[in-house]
Amino acid sequence: MRTLSTAESLEQAFCEAMDQEGPVTIMGVTFDRSYILKEMDPIAYDTELANFFDAMGFDPDEEE
Repeated sequence: MRTLSTAESLEQAFCEAMDQEGPVTIMGVTFDRSYILKEMDPIAYDTELANFFDAMGFDPDEEE
């Protein structure tokens, strides 16, 4: 089993934080909030993820 990198672990925490408000249901289909943002506006997702990395003191360019 592969362990997650720091970036992957932080992205998972980012998504979990975003999803805390609960899923969104549209016409009976349920989606996680993080999935919606990532699929509908990947630039906003990447920007907010970078802000989250900064807030956590993580620089993905320094990860091995």
